[in-house]
Amino acid sequence: MKSLKSHFWIAQMLIVGIFLFSCKKQSTDPIPTQAEDPQVTINKVTFTESTPTLPVLPFTSAPNSTAVLMAKANAKIYIFLKTPEGGEFLVSGFTYDVNENKFTSLKKLSTGSFIQASGLNSPLMAIDNNEQLWNANPTIMSRYATLTDSWTSYTASTNSGTNNGACYLLNKMYYAGNSANATASFKYLDFGAGSVWNNAADLPYLAESPALQAYNSRYIYAIGGEKTTGSAITKKFTIYDTQSDKWTAATDLPFDYYSSINHHSTTILKNKYLMVYSKNNKIYLYDLEAKIWRTTPAVDLGTFSGINVNIFSNSSLGKDDGDTLYLTYMNNKGEFNTKKYVLNL
Repeated sequence: MKSLKSHFWIAQMLIVGIFLFSCKKQSTDPIPTQAEDPQVTINKVTFTESTPTLPVLPFTSAPNSTAVLMAKANAKIYIFLKTPEGGEFLVSGFTYDVNENKFTSLKKLSTGSFIQASGLNSPLMAIDNNEQLWNANPTIMSRYATLTDSWTSYTASTNSGTNNGACYLLNKMYYAGNSANATASFKYLDFGAGSVWNNAADLPYLAESPALQAYNSRYIYAIGGEKTTGSAITKKFTIYDTQSDKWTAATDLPFDYYSSINHHSTTILKNKYLMVYSKNNKIYLYDLEAKIWRTTPAVDLGTFSGINVNIFSNSSLGKDDGDTLYLTYMNNKGEFNTKKYVLNL
């Protein structure tokens, strides 16, 4: 009998111990929290302006000239523009080093054929691991060697059109939505195959000067543009898969996209944020992971006098891991200017 009582009390003590342990565990376990709304998260992304005071400019362009091309290679932004010298227009160039805040003049060109008088050709693009810059207009294709400061020009084998969007991805230059064609043509120049032109699946909407942005070594984002020359703006936003040669529609833009013709109006930060500049002096943000647009501009530039506006990041060619935006432009006096914005992490 005594043995049974002892077993009974031991069993009771075990039950009480298990109960107390269970209560303690429940009280220490964290209370599950609900995931934050992605829209709330993206609206918290902010930038801080950190614009440097520029040194003396090497030269200026003609006031209000649209014949200006810019591209970024490594830490340098290349600027080529027409300048009147001796009664003749020549093409002058200089670089702006974003790390050293320094200008360096480049060799002048005796002919301005690669920049048409109106400035209507296609963007100047960095290629070949930042060692080359590339430009194509309807009659001339030009390659600039950054290491030797020299240009080589070729007769265009096909009409690349004007007012088109362009981007570089895996040794191919893609062009879309130019005003020289009645269709939404989309084609690419394959440097690896001896600079051969190829047709790809048409852009799923007709547009002049849409923005094109390569991403993740595979995808190309097409952003807005004019529906036809001189007409209304489209808010279309589509994604091209280079592996399947197919377009997929995405959510329409929450803003009217329109940017300077033949300039860089998009870039990517931290492998996640697609940044888009539009002519209303605002920079918009799209979260590539959450697949949503920020409801308000990520950067409101306020009122400033600028033409030939471009945006670049501090990433290297083929990478999207930068955390800084550089907005570069010419003011109405023909002077180069820049603004710098750092992503708050």
